[in-house]
Amino acid sequence: MTLPTDRPTRQPRPISLVDTNTPASDASPVRVGVIGLGFGADVHIPALKHLPETDVVAVC
Repeated sequence: MTLPTDRPTRQPRPISLVDTNTPASDASPVRVGVIGLGFGADVHIPALKHLPETDVVAVC
């Protein structure tokens, strides 16, 4: 596939939802709400609960 060369390209920006300057042990847990997983909840919710930096606060 050939891309047009007459358009300027954008440089990707780093995306982070967490302050990378704060050590993980000092950071507040990420509060997680889970909506509509169906049978996938049997896997995803225990996995989220196992992560020390997450706090499962709602399930729907």
